[in-house]
Amino acid sequence: WKRTRLVALLFIALLLALIQYPSIRQIYQLDVSYSRPWVRDELTEWVLQAIPDKSAVLNDNVSVPTGIEKPIEIIQWGHEEGNSVTEFMDKGYDFAVLNTAWNQIYFFWFNLAERQLLSGKSIPYDDLWNSYRGMALSEYLRYTVAEFYKPWPAPENSYLVIKIPRKPFTLGVLQASHQQITEAKGWVSPESVATSGKVYTVEGVLKADREIQSNLRDGFLRIDFYGNTFGILQTSVSGRVHGPSQWTRLRVVATAPEGTGHLTVSFQQENSDIRYEIDHVLLFESDEVLTDAVPGTPYISPTIPKTALFPNSIY
Repeated sequence: WKRTRLVALLFIALLLALIQYPSIRQIYQLDVSYSRPWVRDELTEWVLQAIPDKSAVLNDNVSVPTGIEKPIEIIQWGHEEGNSVTEFMDKGYDFAVLNTAWNQIYFFWFNLAERQLLSGKSIPYDDLWNSYRGMALSEYLRYTVAEFYKPWPAPENSYLVIKIPRKPFTLGVLQASHQQITEAKGWVSPESVATSGKVYTVEGVLKADREIQSNLRDGFLRIDFYGNTFGILQTSVSGRVHGPSQWTRLRVVATAPEGTGHLTVSFQQENSDIRYEIDHVLLFESDEVLTDAVPGTPYISPTIPKTALFPNSIY
């Protein structure tokens, strides 16, 4: 009888431990996380130690304190302005610091169309990633050199530090040309053969049928790289059209990832009310390697969870 009672007590204790484990784990994460410095302080210390003097740093909503005692150029990042890596590259920025808490305002997923909200998925990550800012965010992750975040039981702002490569010196060899794509509301080129490691540049001119305010930028070009299996390996995007109704030149630069077999160039828009004309979409291929803007800060494989990148997905 005593043995049976002991087994029963052990079973009950084990069952209670299993029930309480998630709460205990979260309490542990909370204690460990809040024993660390504030995330912004960790970011600031990293900037002081790792970013070379005279670097041009794009700063998202005062992520890096403006009074930091380091001879770097801090440029305030207006999200209603440029957001693609190619735009940063063309402007000669060395680093960009993204505050994901501020970036979340562009991912109010509950404002998506009904067909997306009723798809049966708890969080429509596919649709979030395929938005313009989602594709830009995926490109930031490829060029990330540091990340700062805490797990969700200890919420704080999260940050990514992005190192911008130098833009190529030459366009390379013309591979394809697409002319006079009129009244486009979405367009995809035929497939072009592509090779891993080579740099591809797409340039094109676009004209909207109306003036577009800077904070409502819309139409853009994108490159999608494919391998031998189904699905996109990598996507890169250009800046977006804004300003008066006149011809605007856009471009996007990207290195083909490992396993690439072909690519497509496309035009995409998010405001379906606007009509565009597209012309002289040119695809170039180059053997030039995109060099690091600043040696000594290697790229990493970020571990930041999707719930930190898309915070509105959990509220």
